Amino acid sequence: MPPEFDRVFDSNRIATWEIDFSMDDWRRLWTFSEEPVPVALAVDGQPVEGAAARLSGSVSNAKTSLVLRLGEEVRGQGFFGVRRVYLHRPGDDPSLIREVLALLLMREAGIPAPRASLVWVVKNGLPWGIFTLVEAVNGAFLEDRFGDSSGNLYRLERVFEDERDPQPTLEDLGDDPAAYLTTPPIYELRTNEEDLRGRELADLVDFIREFSRTPQEELAAWLSDQLDLDGWLRLLAALTWLSDLDSYPGLGGNLFLYRWPGTGAERPGRRVAFVPWDLRAAFGLFEPLDCDPSDGDCLDLAGHRACRDVTADDLLAWPAGSPTCGKFRPLVDRLLELPAVRARYLVHLSELMTGPFSGTHVEEEARRLYRMLEPFVVLDPSLEYALDQWRAALDEDIPLSPPAEDVSQRKDDSPRCQNGLDDDGDGLVDAADPGCESALDGDESGSQPTGCSDGADNDRDGWRDGADPDCIAGREESGTGATACNDGLDNDRDRDWDGEDPGCDSASDPTEHSGARSCRDGLDNDQDGWSDGADPDCWQAKDPRTFVPGLVRFALERERRLRAELEGAGE
Repeated sequence: MPPEFDRVFDSNRIATWEIDFSMDDWRRLWTFSEEPVPVALAVDGQPVEGAAARLSGSVSNAKTSLVLRLGEEVRGQGFFGVRRVYLHRPGDDPSLIREVLALLLMREAGIPAPRASLVWVVKNGLPWGIFTLVEAVNGAFLEDRFGDSSGNLYRLERVFEDERDPQPTLEDLGDDPAAYLTTPPIYELRTNEEDLRGRELADLVDFIREFSRTPQEELAAWLSDQLDLDGWLRLLAALTWLSDLDSYPGLGGNLFLYRWPGTGAERPGRRVAFVPWDLRAAFGLFEPLDCDPSDGDCLDLAGHRACRDVTADDLLAWPAGSPTCGKFRPLVDRLLELPAVRARYLVHLSELMTGPFSGTHVEEEARRLYRMLEPFVVLDPSLEYALDQWRAALDEDIPLSPPAEDVSQRKDDSPRCQNGLDDDGDGLVDAADPGCESALDGDESGSQPTGCSDGADNDRDGWRDGADPDCIAGREESGTGATACNDGLDNDRDRDWDGEDPGCDSASDPTEHSGARSCRDGLDNDQDGWSDGADPDCWQAKDPRTFVPGLVRFALERERRLRAELEGAGE
């Protein structure tokens, strides 16, 4: 029996997912192991046997994204045949609906995007809040979308170590396959791993080389044989409309590439198709520092940033004719240099705006989702914005960094072990604090790992108490792990993590102290010879004036500007 996807991802209602962790398994989860921990799971009261969970992507003290295995190791198990899903936290999105809405619109437009729905999650008996439930891109997905799961699926994932490191741009890195192998990986095989052990990237590298080394005058013919060209152009048009720069056209990554054997005269050789992933930055949310719409070269010779921040206004006006982030993206730049291909891309964009991506349709869908959400949002203990900000987030621009009191005001009635705060001052929050016996515990104090609440650096590793990752993982302070500026947590609760926190001077900095924010005033405030974006102290800093555009306001204005651009281009 094929999976009953629509029973799992129902966009017309909000299902309740109840997840129970034992305290030991919750602590094991926070060791960031790839091995999942067992959980007791029920969906709308229906138990799901053999479920397990692990962390996924960005994490926070309030909400944590998870990968859920739904009995996939047990024959015949699963939830209506679905064996793996993702629970995504909304991140910086004050509306909570950017990802689910973008995926719904893409699927309506015929793009092979994952299914998604909004769900209400209860953790250990207490509300955890609203999450986006997202379909996994795996063999079942490939069979459902392409009718063939025998090919090789690759995930393209941007890394954050150093902007001069290789990124998953599909550029030709030479004849040595080792050049494509990075840690962490920018290209990762997700199917046929056992069959291709030791040569996991061979098929991908073969595609990149063929694409890169085909002369421009022969590229159109090669594309028609090797690529689902209209599928890619339609996806590119959707990403352009959404101004999602946390994507392949933007900073690279958040994309799956699927290459499978072609069949029949119309599909000779091997065909390539693309699947979008992680659209939480859609509708103009993502504002990268290293992407300047006026200058693609954002580094000077010393390796310092030399470009200004991209603003929400820039994203509203992001040009359809050159939708990349200023860096070379061969799958966009080379294709749009071909007049016939460029014309097809603009036709797809125009069709989207008369169909699913019309401003009026986007508004209707957004307000429908809001009506479903209202009864749940008022009960969400983990909102990262004030309730009034959520209510206004469709029509009004919301500051990206809400004041701390907006969150803390909502915590007064929550149990001490479920309020998102460090109540006993030991640097550990809620279930990560061993003093919490359960989510219902009204006191975070109590038994602690040895040396995790005494203010001393017991293992002499430069990190104390809650800043020591050994304490975060529920172990004794034993001298292993990362610093507070390299542990994946927002230790000072200022909504910036690790390298994005201006209080982190380096990855070895043991504290995420409050950092300077004067990075847009044109002055050399610290008198080090650098100002604003050219000053390394400002790298990754966020100006408090940065805002998230109202989602509906963005949709209506984005459509207007794109139509004006297309009319000016004669399309």
